[in-house]
Amino acid sequence: TREAAAVLPVKALVTYIDSGATSLRTARVRPPAPIAALTPSPAVARQLALVWGTFPIVTPPAEGGRAIVAMACGAAADRGFAGAGDIIAIAAGVPFGVPGSTNLLRIEQLPVELDGSPRNAARADMFETERV
Repeated sequence: TREAAAVLPVKALVTYIDSGATSLRTARVRPPAPIAALTPSPAVARQLALVWGTFPIVTPPAEGGRAIVAMACGAAADRGFAGAGDIIAIAAGVPFGVPGSTNLLRIEQLPVELDGSPRNAARADMFETERV
């Protein structure tokens, strides 16, 4: 995510996390963009509240790639980190819910209409996985 923020005009870095490790590693390099840490765990959100540049947001558990993209775009827009047409970087792990499995970096442009659905929702299907 650090490289994406350095090369692209990224307005926000969004991490979908279970343990908080991805957000901690991202904050360690002090990126110029804010880090929105989406987590279903209130305990992890409380821990991340003390981390530099990180804004924890408690969300419902994600059901797949499309849900993470929608939550990330919505959180970035709702919190004022990014606006219509801005670019955000999303980091998550597939399969979801497995700590230490961050292996996904997705660059997403917020829709111009900001209607709550990602502009490129059809491409999100490639990240759909089933929970086992």
